[in-house]
Amino acid sequence: MLDEVFFSEKIYKLNEDMACSVAGITSDANVLTNELRLIAQRYLLQYQEPIPCEQLVTALCDIKQAYTQFGGKRPFGVSLLYMGWDKHYGFQLYQSDPSGNYGGWKATCIGNNSAAAVSMLKQDFKEGEMTLSGALALAVKVLNKTMDVSKLTAEKVELATLTRERKDRHQSAEAEGGGGADQEARGGGGQGGEGEEREGAEGEGQVETLTFCV
Repeated sequence: MLDEVFFSEKIYKLNEDMACSVAGITSDANVLTNELRLIAQRYLLQYQEPIPCEQLVTALCDIKQAYTQFGGKRPFGVSLLYMGWDKHYGFQLYQSDPSGNYGGWKATCIGNNSAAAVSMLKQDFKEGEMTLSGALALAVKVLNKTMDVSKLTAEKVELATLTRERKDRHQSAEAEGGGGADQEARGGGGQGGEGEEREGAEGEGQVETLTFCV
């Protein structure tokens, strides 16, 4: 007997400093996220420090590109957004497509209606001016405008944030809200998008925040 309600996971924690969201074939996403975790843990075991964000993205994109080239294999049908922090470049956001191409962004989206979502982000995302609550509000606003639902509810939205309040302390990505959503946004977005922000903290100087929403 089949379950009446099924939620597919859209946000995956990779390590203490990185998370990703996916849009596409869920089974392919499970394979790729497991590979991301393995790559990250192998690096940690070998070098005793977390893997740099872009190095992890590059390693996975090499695998994705190989599957577009070798006979007897098909490309992975999934796009990914990666958010993370490392000691080299701080907070970072990357997007990769099924071909293995990737790029860095301040805010972007993947999935259904992503073009409309990116257009909204270009208008409303203010780099260096937004607070964490402002970024979350923008993400929900973009989701509300781009999701093919009559009313946006908590059950249809999943949000995650990554913050670094002090140099020696992180709050890792955590899911908030309802189960797996059909769309994803970071800083907004059709199926996934993100934005980078900085806000002042009481008595602690500056807080750097990266918001990741699905």
